[in-house]
Amino acid sequence: MKTILVPMHGDDGDAVALETAHSVAQHFKSHIEALLIRHDPQILAGDGLVIPSDYLVEMGNRWQNMAERVRKVYEETVARLGIQKAEIDAGGAALGCPTASWRELSGQEAEVVGHQSRVFDLTIVARPDDPARDLWRVTAEAVLFDGGRPVLVTPQAPRTELGRKVLVAWNGSTETAQCVAMAMPWLTTADEVLVLAVKGGMVPGPSAEELARHLARNGVAAGARTLDEGDRSVAEVIIAEAHAMGADLIVKGAYTQSRFRQMIFGGVTNDLLHRSPLPVLFAH
Repeated sequence: MKTILVPMHGDDGDAVALETAHSVAQHFKSHIEALLIRHDPQILAGDGLVIPSDYLVEMGNRWQNMAERVRKVYEETVARLGIQKAEIDAGGAALGCPTASWRELSGQEAEVVGHQSRVFDLTIVARPDDPARDLWRVTAEAVLFDGGRPVLVTPQAPRTELGRKVLVAWNGSTETAQCVAMAMPWLTTADEVLVLAVKGGMVPGPSAEELARHLARNGVAAGARTLDEGDRSVAEVIIAEAHAMGADLIVKGAYTQSRFRQMIFGGVTNDLLHRSPLPVLFAH
């Protein structure tokens, strides 16, 4: 987790995402890149559409003002947290402390962030309290499906520590196996790891106990537990068990069922994306 990407949106999630990134960077001596995507109206309109020049000027001024506000949040948050500014080639690992840099690109956010995330160990997206806003979800899914990299979705309550007590929400799937592999930097340094399987959420594959044995061979002393969901949803069981163990991080493979099916009918990924009170590390 040496390189962390933080997409900035111009909302109250920006500072939260940076604070969460700082928590991760303290642990791994990481470099944080804050990225703002400018929505160029000429790019968004596509070819063949003539846009009035006065509208382009107005949009340009509006985006410039927004960029200045977001940059101010970045500067103030970095200063408040005491993060050292540095270029990526002299990042946290080289300096022995968390570092940060600022970058601006033009285009459609999901596409650009999805592509850029491929060269980062982790992307952090803050989930807003307002359920009507969905840019955060589109961005997170772009990282999962277009970037092929893990994304950490955090609620609006940043934590000072992440990865000390980790719950692995195991369902036997390829997606969760991939997520566990990407989470190994956390798992190998955690104080406590619990592999939790909920019977109603399992697919054909290894058991929680088998994953715990694999982790033990990699130096992770993980416990294992398999539970019935009873009258609760699988996500509710996961959240309850995470709360009971005092977890500060949940590790979960994303979209074992199709993304479309989960958007229509619901699913564990969908539930955790929108309702988890803890940060969740997703990978697909």
